[in-house]
Amino acid sequence: MANKEPIVVVYRKSHKAKKQYMVVVYNKDVDDILTEKRNPIIDNSYILDEVGVGFSFVEEYKQKCKINKFTEINK
Repeated sequence: MANKEPIVVVYRKSHKAKKQYMVVVYNKDVDDILTEKRNPIIDNSYILDEVGVGFSFVEEYKQKCKINKFTEINK
């Protein structure tokens, strides 16, 4: 199995929230993040603002959404 590109997700914890969080997920498909599941990587109730595939989206979303820290998940 070849290494997959990382998936970069920017989300908010509620519809009214202004603070955005970023997570970088390795070795998963985009469909695993976008579809609802019993044990999701990102909670199903969170609002997904941006989703991108590749390392280039890390810097782009950090600047665009003014995010300093992000979480990396390697499952």
